[in-house]
Amino acid sequence: MGKLKKVGIGFGIVILSFFVLAAIGGSVPAEKSESKSTGIDKFKAKSYEEMNSSELSLIAVQHDYKDLLRNIDNYEGRIIFVEGVVTNIQRDINLLNLCITMGTFSCDEPMFIDVNGIDTWLQDDQLSGFVKVTSLSETGRSSPTTGEFIGSGEYIPRTDEIRLTCSNC
Repeated sequence: MGKLKKVGIGFGIVILSFFVLAAIGGSVPAEKSESKSTGIDKFKAKSYEEMNSSELSLIAVQHDYKDLLRNIDNYEGRIIFVEGVVTNIQRDINLLNLCITMGTFSCDEPMFIDVNGIDTWLQDDQLSGFVKVTSLSETGRSSPTTGEFIGSGEYIPRTDEIRLTCSNC
């Protein structure tokens, strides 16, 4: 009976040790994710304008132009990286058109960018950098007689400039 009692106690210690190790092991990842989320929270506390290019590239999402058009809600408020050529500037409303992909005769993938008061860019400047997706906007023109906006029925992505640089200025 003494030998059986020793085996039972030994078996109990092994099971207890297993539960203690499992509890310790389970708490370690929680601590790591807790410290990780605290670091992310500090990172998110910065405004986009305060972030450097490396930080912006970490939070930028991959995008496809057609997917932006189809699913703008999935990108709204998100940061993306863009490259293109300025095709039109509307200084009175702080807006420029950036051509992401140029087709044979026209821009195949245009984008509106609200430039936050930057007025040094010119047509044909090559820009690259980070923008925040805001919505889809209808293209069109102002009526020469009434000044009223006449929409074309076509929509393109509209973004806010976060950090753009010019490679040929």
